[in-house]
Amino acid sequence: MEAKDLDKIRKKGEPQEESRLHKWAKWFLIGAIILVSLELVTKPIRCHWASNYREQGDQYLIQKKYLSAELEYQKSLFLYKGKAARERLVLTNQAQTDVLALKPFLKERKVTKSLEDFDKATAKYSHYDALRVSKELYEKGELQLALVALESDTDRTSAEYQSFDKIISKAIVARTELSSQAKEKYLE
Repeated sequence: MEAKDLDKIRKKGEPQEESRLHKWAKWFLIGAIILVSLELVTKPIRCHWASNYREQGDQYLIQKKYLSAELEYQKSLFLYKGKAARERLVLTNQAQTDVLALKPFLKERKVTKSLEDFDKATAKYSHYDALRVSKELYEKGELQLALVALESDTDRTSAEYQSFDKIISKAIVARTELSSQAKEKYLE
């Protein structure tokens, strides 16, 4: 074969390969445009749904249903990576082991009944008053706050303190939605 024949063969082959590359590039570009368009079109809907899940999580957090709140915040984050849901998720994890971390959140949400219980639990009491307030909070179902009130007792060596401390800790683990790490903390 002559050099001219080889050039003709090369020229004939080039457009075919070039057209394949153009075809793939065109489909890739179309796919990218569709994905970006879907992202932009669905963003308001996803933000709205994420907001609904975050609000439901807030309601669970007020009720101290920590695992349910955590699940709602995770759903919110799945739909839209918002700062508020991330912060609430961190708060939920903190509140499982330290209920007092909820106080600013409850103030922001103006949940006055719970705030009164927080104030009652965090006041300083004598031995018998600490036991009395702790039992009141326990009977209201505010188990974590009952433990906080009991911890204000200055005489932690008394038999009453020791037995009620164990009762409250076991009740918290049994009746409160907590992660396994938080349960371990209360059973120590």
